[in-house]
Amino acid sequence: MFNPKMIYSLICILGISFISANATITGRISDANSNEPLIGVNIVLLETTRKVDLENIGKTITVQTATNYGASTDIEGDFILKNIPIGEYTIKAMYIGYKNKEAPISIEEEKNYTFDLSLDVSEIALEEAKVVGTYQREEKKTDAPAKIETVTSKDIEQASTSNLGGYLQGLKGVDFTSSGVNNYSLAIRGFNSSFSTRLLMLTDGRPANVPSLRVVNFSTVPVTQDDVERIEVVLGPATALYGANAHSGVINIITKAPSLSEGFSYTFAGSFDDRNIRKINTRYAKKLNDKMSMKISGAFFSATEWPFISESEYKSHRNPWVGFSGRKIDGKDNNASKEEFIGGLTPARSRKLRWVPTNNKGIYIPERDRYYSTENGWQEEEQGENLYYIMLGDGEPNHGDLDGDGVAGEDWFNGHDDDGDGLIDEDYWTADGIDNEEPWTNNCIEGETYNGYACTDGFDFIDENGNGTHEGPEPFFDLNGNGAWDFDTDLNANGKCERHLGDVCEWWQDTTPDSVYSYGEVAIDTWDDWDSDKSWDTFNGEIDEFIDTEEDEWLDGVDNNQNGIIDEGNERYTFNQLPSQWANAIEEYEILSAGGRINKYYMDGTPNPWYLEDSWCCDGIDNDWDGLIDIEDPDEKMDTDIRGKSRFNEETWVMEFDVYNWDFGEDGTPGDYYYDHHGDGQFQRGEPGSGSGNLVSGFLDYGLDGFQYSEEIDCADDGGCGDGHQAFNTYIDQFGNVQTVNLFDINGNPIWVYGPDEGEGDGIFQPGDSWNDNNGNWIPDTFNNDELWMGEHGWTLTDNFELIQHIVGEDDNNNGWIDECLIGTWNPFSQEWEAGGFGATWQDINEDNIPDNCMGLCEGINAQYANCENDPSLYISFEYNADTSVWGYYETLDIEYPTIEPSIGESYDLWPPPNLSYGPEDIIQDCGQDGYCWDFSPDANQDYQTAKDIWGQPLMDSNGNPIIIYGPDYGENDGINPLDSGDFDNIYDTSDGEWNAEPEPFEDINNNGIWDQGEPFTDSDNNGYYTNGDWNAQLDLVRDTNGDGIDDYPDFEVKNNKVEFRFDYDPNSDLNLTFQTGYAYTKTQQVTGVGRYLADGWQSKYYQLRGRYKNWFAQAFYNDNDAGQTRGYNRGDVITDQSSNYGIQLQYAFDIPKISTEIIVGFDYMLTDPFTNGSVLNDGPNGFDDDEDSESYAWDNIDQDGDGDIEGDYDEVAWGIDEDDEFESNLLSEELGFYFQTKTDLFNNRKWELITSARLDYHDQLKEEGLLFAPKMGLTYSPSDFTTWRMSYGKAYNTPTITALHTNLIFGKWGEFYTMILKGNKDGSPYARADYKNEYGEYGYNINLIDPFYYKEDVDGTLTKIEFASGNLNACTEYANNPCDPYQDRVQGAPLFYNTGDGNYPNDFIPLDTLNHVVFIPSAYDEGVEYSPTESAQLSDIDPLRSESMQTLEFGFKSFLTRKALLSADIYFTKYNDFFSPATFITPLVRERGGTGVIGMIPTNLDGTNPDYGTAWDGRDNDNDFSGMGYYIPKENIQCLDENGMPTNAIYPCGFIQESQTHLMDYDDLENYYTVGQLTDWADEFGWYDDKDGNCVDESDPLYNDPNFSTICLQDPGEWGYVDRLDFHDENQNGTYDEDEYYIYTIVTPDEIWGMVPDVEEEGITSPTYQGQFITYDNVDTRWIDVGVDEYNTRIGGHYEAEWLDEETGRIGLPNKLPIITLSSLNYGEVYHSGLDLGFTYFFSQSLIMDFNFTLFNSTDYYNELTKRYDPINSPKFKFNIAANYNTNKFGSILMKWRHVDEYEWADGTWSGTIGPYNIIDLHYNYDISDNLKFGISGTNIFNDMQRELVGGAKMGRTVIMRLTTIF
Repeated sequence: MFNPKMIYSLICILGISFISANATITGRISDANSNEPLIGVNIVLLETTRKVDLENIGKTITVQTATNYGASTDIEGDFILKNIPIGEYTIKAMYIGYKNKEAPISIEEEKNYTFDLSLDVSEIALEEAKVVGTYQREEKKTDAPAKIETVTSKDIEQASTSNLGGYLQGLKGVDFTSSGVNNYSLAIRGFNSSFSTRLLMLTDGRPANVPSLRVVNFSTVPVTQDDVERIEVVLGPATALYGANAHSGVINIITKAPSLSEGFSYTFAGSFDDRNIRKINTRYAKKLNDKMSMKISGAFFSATEWPFISESEYKSHRNPWVGFSGRKIDGKDNNASKEEFIGGLTPARSRKLRWVPTNNKGIYIPERDRYYSTENGWQEEEQGENLYYIMLGDGEPNHGDLDGDGVAGEDWFNGHDDDGDGLIDEDYWTADGIDNEEPWTNNCIEGETYNGYACTDGFDFIDENGNGTHEGPEPFFDLNGNGAWDFDTDLNANGKCERHLGDVCEWWQDTTPDSVYSYGEVAIDTWDDWDSDKSWDTFNGEIDEFIDTEEDEWLDGVDNNQNGIIDEGNERYTFNQLPSQWANAIEEYEILSAGGRINKYYMDGTPNPWYLEDSWCCDGIDNDWDGLIDIEDPDEKMDTDIRGKSRFNEETWVMEFDVYNWDFGEDGTPGDYYYDHHGDGQFQRGEPGSGSGNLVSGFLDYGLDGFQYSEEIDCADDGGCGDGHQAFNTYIDQFGNVQTVNLFDINGNPIWVYGPDEGEGDGIFQPGDSWNDNNGNWIPDTFNNDELWMGEHGWTLTDNFELIQHIVGEDDNNNGWIDECLIGTWNPFSQEWEAGGFGATWQDINEDNIPDNCMGLCEGINAQYANCENDPSLYISFEYNADTSVWGYYETLDIEYPTIEPSIGESYDLWPPPNLSYGPEDIIQDCGQDGYCWDFSPDANQDYQTAKDIWGQPLMDSNGNPIIIYGPDYGENDGINPLDSGDFDNIYDTSDGEWNAEPEPFEDINNNGIWDQGEPFTDSDNNGYYTNGDWNAQLDLVRDTNGDGIDDYPDFEVKNNKVEFRFDYDPNSDLNLTFQTGYAYTKTQQVTGVGRYLADGWQSKYYQLRGRYKNWFAQAFYNDNDAGQTRGYNRGDVITDQSSNYGIQLQYAFDIPKISTEIIVGFDYMLTDPFTNGSVLNDGPNGFDDDEDSESYAWDNIDQDGDGDIEGDYDEVAWGIDEDDEFESNLLSEELGFYFQTKTDLFNNRKWELITSARLDYHDQLKEEGLLFAPKMGLTYSPSDFTTWRMSYGKAYNTPTITALHTNLIFGKWGEFYTMILKGNKDGSPYARADYKNEYGEYGYNINLIDPFYYKEDVDGTLTKIEFASGNLNACTEYANNPCDPYQDRVQGAPLFYNTGDGNYPNDFIPLDTLNHVVFIPSAYDEGVEYSPTESAQLSDIDPLRSESMQTLEFGFKSFLTRKALLSADIYFTKYNDFFSPATFITPLVRERGGTGVIGMIPTNLDGTNPDYGTAWDGRDNDNDFSGMGYYIPKENIQCLDENGMPTNAIYPCGFIQESQTHLMDYDDLENYYTVGQLTDWADEFGWYDDKDGNCVDESDPLYNDPNFSTICLQDPGEWGYVDRLDFHDENQNGTYDEDEYYIYTIVTPDEIWGMVPDVEEEGITSPTYQGQFITYDNVDTRWIDVGVDEYNTRIGGHYEAEWLDEETGRIGLPNKLPIITLSSLNYGEVYHSGLDLGFTYFFSQSLIMDFNFTLFNSTDYYNELTKRYDPINSPKFKFNIAANYNTNKFGSILMKWRHVDEYEWADGTWSGTIGPYNIIDLHYNYDISDNLKFGISGTNIFNDMQRELVGGAKMGRTVIMRLTTIF
């Protein structure tokens, strides 16, 4: 449809087009001697006028003035000039090597004039045209010895694109990648990326790259298409004359001079497809007089972008990956009611719900189970029909019923229809800045009485409780609809509505609370009950309460995850999960909906198809008889979650889900856990389940088919015995009762059992039977439970194993030890026993440091043998596996195992494999229900076969006869292989492989709304079983992801408006002056290496003044841009960019005729002034600690952070955010360049030309580089006018941009904790390294780690050293076979890292120990790269970013092979030094060697690290708390109290009351204690003033009298403990602790707490106990202070000894190194690159020309030293373009282009993937309707090959654009 703007444009075009009619001139230009046609002759038309000669009165002179009419000759030498007005003219022909020739011509009428000319060879190089006016205006000289590709104005007229960049596609050597309708990424000869700055763009000599970014973006260039004379693309380094950073090439846009292109043009173009392109170009140029001319041009462009949403963009705008943060500031009531939340945003525990009954709308209240009702605020289960209720919003009511449904505030602002009336968000309360009161009518006149109540002038009610507030009835569910609260107390003695209690038990919300229903106080006056609470609400002193609260971000009153629960904790963000509990569950645990199978109905009353009838969870019964109940026992928990896979569909931009439908766990559901009947390891749907599950934990002796035969059942029916019975399973329900379920196959037919099968009931554990490994130790265990033998039976045998028996006194396993005591299993890879895991060693039971004579576990609750150390006759056998591809396992000897011996080896297969994963060692056969494999080969008998095992051996029955089978049974050979990755997990983990499947139709026989086993269904997918469909979530759209009030959801609107003005002043041929200015407005999507951004309202403007006087050229320019509301799609971060740059240029050219040389010298200067206010650069606040100087102060009852909170202060942190000293103060960038160039005709014959040039550049941000010298040389040989040979060498520099040096852009998260930052690399990353042999600060750091320990005092007073929380740093030095180096030696030179996850080392800044750690380089788009230990230790520093240099040697050839065939070829060889990488992750992370979890990071700078390092385990008192004074009281003297304040016999640390935060001890007694106590030093009370390590000196040593040394020498490692500051003596009697006062304290030694934890070294640190009682942190919180040397902090949970952070203030604590992953550009060193550009043009005739070009790269990747892999150059190995142009005067012209791009890899920042291959065919047709009206149509990608040219960009297809152009 045409809109008014389109119609107006068409009228303008059609109206203007027929104003005048003009003539045409055609002709041919030839050589005067040979008469051969000359190709490419320039033809211009000069207007001839006569003027009065002022110097000779009475005479006239002829003046020639340039026009805009011109042409060039084709292959036949022909030319054509159209639309020539009547007048007098001169035709001028110019051709290199020939004399210029002029001839007059008179146009008198409209017709075709023919005019032929012949040219003579010139004796001079070139005769310059000198015409009056401004015909050939001299500009800055930019000759370059390089290959130049050109787009002419004629090329631009032939095609229609969205902007100028589109005309560069298909050019030889240009890498053109489009990311949308109006956005392109360009590079020359490879190395394309969004961050590339290797390309310089000029418009009329002005640098036009975006100022601070220096990237090329045609949308910001104000030049319009109609105003372009030509676009030159220089291939290769061209630094000298073009300016700095003309590195890999130059795009030079040259516009038309107004004096040479007078007239008016207007073009309208548009498409009529989904792109909805609308484009208007207009231009007007006028020569004002002989000296002045001007032009103005403008363009309007709008379109709809090709749609694309990335996965990160989708998730950042969808709940639950992001909350509705914008709702916290929108002034609207956004969610349902609530009262308070415990722990911030954790699930609500108390809610103020206002439930209003309605008629068939709102929330349907069917029968609910307890979980649903508890979370939603409903008490227990309720029952009823057609019950609908509405929850009111939680905001302060400020109006009545707006939508006329009788209720106000019921449809809060959340994008949902909350009240079920079909309208969305039509009635909600808002913030109005008023403390509102419900309006009322005074029914009780003052002075009167009402039922004895005296009326007042206010709202009258009977105030029963005298609190002055009118209270209405408590809310209740009116189940019977009688308007009254009903409750039958006989049914519920507890006063609560229990489950299924009938309609007379109506639940109410006990708001009083007193467990008694409150009918409310009688109101005398009437009022408008806005909030339907039946209570009059008056002013409460609060304004707009519950509107715009923190909860608004995640609470919306909607059951989003469809589990029947509203706003529960699983559905939103809590403090411990990012981005939310729900999102984390989907991505990390494949839980789509937590509790999604619990509720029978959804909130709208529809049945829940995922509902499970029964559950073991929460029934209070020990169902599996293991002594644990419900949630204490993970094996007992039935999986009530909806689980499944999820993926983002990049074609449809939605999340898709594939629900897990089958569970192999032992939950008692038929068909779940299967028996591996004959070692095939294969489950078929319909195979029998485990039946009784844990009813009998021993093996189930059901034979080969796994079905139990019951003679009792068989004989009980009418058919008598022998006719069989239906197969069944038994299980225990949630009440502990045994239930029986009949089994059906997948078609719903009963499975029939006719008798016991082979092996059933024989008491022998054999194939078909199984055992349940309840404790997961892979050993069959036995125990007795209530006379029922409960055993785990089974075996673990391996293929081809030999039994080895230990012989006492011998070293059986050749490890150097005799009769050692080991625990663990056999490691088939190392062929060794492993104790406690790979790499562990023997257990020294009696701590005698001698391996004792036994094998196995000797002591403890799991002991296999008692007193084995004292009885050398005991031994144990173990398996030795000769086949390393198969696991061997530890075999217990207390059970006899029968064996079945196939022909090879002894093997029994048990599923799941003991290693809990399927591998090549596991045999998998698809043999169906019976476990017998049918032979499907053609030569096998297909009527019947002998059953065989998995090795092909015949199977016999109990009588020794072959077992005969008569065909494949159910499920056999169907290819279904759902393997459980961890059985007995009760997790639905097998899906149907269909995404977003719809449920299949079925016949609902029992009318319960869901499909039940046996109900007929339509098998739509022919898979043999019912497909339940997939889960569909309510993933709400969040348009404002960061809550700043700006919509940052992907916006597909594209706009680009431009206007440009130019004024020329040409007073004479020696002087030219030009002023030019332009403005561009852009709205478009921009793909960057860190995500996509919407450039919304990006404005660019420039001012340019340039001029020439004779041989001098000068220019000054100013470029400015404003980013508008440019914002990122991933984070919604608004980019402020008001950067600008200024420049001046000066050039002088002169000739030396004697040597035929032209010399050019000049300089240019540019100042870039960036300003982003912290949004891109570090030049302003961004809410982040950019200099990473945050600190965590010690929790020591001192107000370290100065907030006035001492006790219970958990925020003792100085965050260091947006401090004044963290911003860069001077980001101005100055660049200065000097250059010269010579051009010489070597032999003065126009055949040999030599060009030499050089530049000197200086960049003030890179002062250390000094002057950069860039030479260039080119030699050209032209043996004829038709052939040219060229050789050139050039060097160019690409200096880093301001953004490359100073960017500080937060762009996302890596994992849950790490912040990803795009950071400038001005300073590099000099990693701190360990070197204890040198002084601190020289080139290393002295890290003196020791194992933390404490001293335990034995009964006899001796001290025992107990290692604590350490893996013993030097234990490996004692290994007999392969001892390691001591810790201090092996970490020399290693980089330091922040350890956060390896408990065997301190959580501190420590050296990377390659014995246990390796470096891991993360990646945003793949798994990252792990270094080897050697590479980790030798991690190279990241050097500061330097200027990239490029040296290119190039050879070129161009020649007419025939008169019609033109060939060009260019081959080049390039070497890059200090090659710029695209943005790369430069933050090395650290993994445990052999593991996958990240345990730390190596920071890219030392900001905030606070050296010295490694203070946590250094054996020194770093926080100066070794000693301290106070009033000491022994623990036994502390009097504990009970909750009533009475003395009790409880012992220290006494009790604690959480509600009142009260410590139950007699504080009065403590206060009195100081009167009898003495001020003592706690170090003295601990007994630390001795020399335990012998480091103190004697009296003869000079240090003996040094008080500092004396103190240090008495501070021994291991001396630490806890001071419990029970109270303080308030000597100043001001109620607060002052510095001059002392605490009353007691002490606790480590052995009193940790000494009672068994196997501390093996088990790790568990919860602390004191004298056998568990100590909660509440008991001692705010009181216990860890003191001493390398003390253990109970609050944090580790050895976190604080250190001095600020000596001036005395603050102590720990530096907080932020978890940051940095993305930055690097210099990679040397990179080599080469390629070939080939072009071929064939002139079939004057009308038909074909063009072909081909580009080939020698290599398409380069080695990345940091990531240890090859990165792509983001360009294809080869590509080619073919174009055919057919032009006729009569029927118009047709241009066809075919662009082929080969497949290639793309990696740019966070984007990576594969591009292509793709083939794009474009078709352009143009027709001249008249001399003034042109019609064109362009079809790009006409075959609609949907292709993506840029990873991160949209897939693009066909676009058809039609245009009309009028010229006048």
